[in-house]
Amino acid sequence: VILLDIEGTTTSIKFVHEELFPFSMRNLATFLQRHWGEDAVVEVVEGILADMAMSTPETLQSLRASEADASLLAQIVGTTLALITANSKLTPLKKLQGMIWKEGYESGQIKGHVYDEVPDTLRMWKEDGYRLFVYSSGSVEAQKLLFKHSTAGDMLELFSGHFDTRIGLKLEPRSYTEIARTIGCSP
Repeated sequence: VILLDIEGTTTSIKFVHEELFPFSMRNLATFLQRHWGEDAVVEVVEGILADMAMSTPETLQSLRASEADASLLAQIVGTTLALITANSKLTPLKKLQGMIWKEGYESGQIKGHVYDEVPDTLRMWKEDGYRLFVYSSGSVEAQKLLFKHSTAGDMLELFSGHFDTRIGLKLEPRSYTEIARTIGCSP
């Protein structure tokens, strides 16, 4: 088993910070307006607000409305932009970024960067019998998008699985113990 990170391992940190983060920041407000009231978006925004101790019954009701409340939208956008700028690892934030990036990847506005040697190295390891997994603070969905829409083409079939902060934070040893248990190997 080989467990890989993304930033600095398969992909340039510069790509994440200079392309992905700015893309999500530029498209955040319009994405939220277009998808306001949709269950998946409500869930991640509720999560962000709860993590920031900004969740109230009125806020939650407004999130489920068919149209965005301008004041609440501005508050959510401001809070979310600050979290992105701070490179927050909040799971709902990462999920929201992944939802925004999905539109960028699928429209061709974004191509996932991978270092030149990564595709051949991953293929070699897979041919040698290694199972390849990714563990990143970016959501599983965002990880899959990056490798499906990479500059080297669709690389998803090379991976046996993906993990994100839902399994735990990367600095916590128990996260790796849980990954090992999940994939059936000893830590």
